[in-house]
Amino acid sequence: YFIDHQPAQVHLALTTRVDPPLPLARLRARGQLTEVRAHHLRFTPEEAQRFFVESMHLDLDATTIRTLETRTEGWAAGLRLLAGSLARLNRPGDRAAFINRLAQTDRYMFDFLAEEVLRRQEPALRIFLLETSILAELTPALCQTVTGRADAADLLAEVYRRNLFLAAVDDALTPVYRYHALFAEFLQQQLSREAPTRLAELHRRTATASTTPHQIIGHYLAAQDWAEAATVVEQVGEQLLDQGAIETLRGWLATLPAGIVEARPQLCYLAGLCAWRRWELDTGLPLMEQALAGFESTGQLEKAGQTAVQLAYVVALSGDLSRTNLVIERALRYPIAEHHRIKLLISRAAHHLGAGNWPATIADLEGAVSLAEPKPTSFILQALT
Repeated sequence: YFIDHQPAQVHLALTTRVDPPLPLARLRARGQLTEVRAHHLRFTPEEAQRFFVESMHLDLDATTIRTLETRTEGWAAGLRLLAGSLARLNRPGDRAAFINRLAQTDRYMFDFLAEEVLRRQEPALRIFLLETSILAELTPALCQTVTGRADAADLLAEVYRRNLFLAAVDDALTPVYRYHALFAEFLQQQLSREAPTRLAELHRRTATASTTPHQIIGHYLAAQDWAEAATVVEQVGEQLLDQGAIETLRGWLATLPAGIVEARPQLCYLAGLCAWRRWELDTGLPLMEQALAGFESTGQLEKAGQTAVQLAYVVALSGDLSRTNLVIERALRYPIAEHHRIKLLISRAAHHLGAGNWPATIADLEGAVSLAEPKPTSFILQALT
């Protein structure tokens, strides 16, 4: 819809590993589509030779360069990784052996190169690479907190000096780095195979040192520390919904074990809101009922009132007058905000009016007016909307 109606001055750019579910043929026919595909991005043999000889200053013969270009299929990142590995091999025999192994391997190119890099590091630096691979951004202080190493700052500087797939992302007084995404993924896979219990502990340490809810929750979930993750989700869930991050919240709730969600009324409440924001009303109703029961049983009357109000609003959409009146009556018994109370009274008055119950209609409208009368117009408008 957006593409069909976008303003003339707007250009939409998409990056994706697969064709998106869009009418590509129609867009091509209209001249509205520019495609940059993998073959456009591949280095030709001539470009590969210029890269190795002119940019990387490697003295390689044409046959070797052709082998490298063929094995990588011109993949620019692969060529860069090969260049970094070859630059550290000074003897011709070592380079020849490396290229021979490369030509014979059937493994994924990046895994081969990353393992070559990792295998050549001394033990302390190798462990540092593995343990810091879970960090989206690396700073000396964060690396020290996560790894527990007093020399973390020196090791981080050494990784950057050696150009081990580490890029600077901030030139501020305190340096901030990040790993090449594929290298980080490779390191994380190695870490999970070699030290799965250590991996969970590293994620917990990172969570406690992180500053954003997304990072904190992500690391607690990765550590399978469900209780801590659930607590943070409860704290920030409604704020995320206000920001429109429904899918993020749904993803977290789906990752948590079902028993954790069911045992926490706030999580049930958030799950119900997510369902309703997607107009999955039948899915949200039992979640809200479960949340309401949980809040009532633990004496959280304000949260119970908030849940009952939301439940009343949704049940009112069903058109079931008797059920709606019961839910509204239930919500009005809780300590709820006055603008919600006014809105519920007006809603119930409308249902009474539809049923021809004039006395009840007048009673509810009078109740709503008595609450709204001393308030400014803006308050009344808030209640009505």
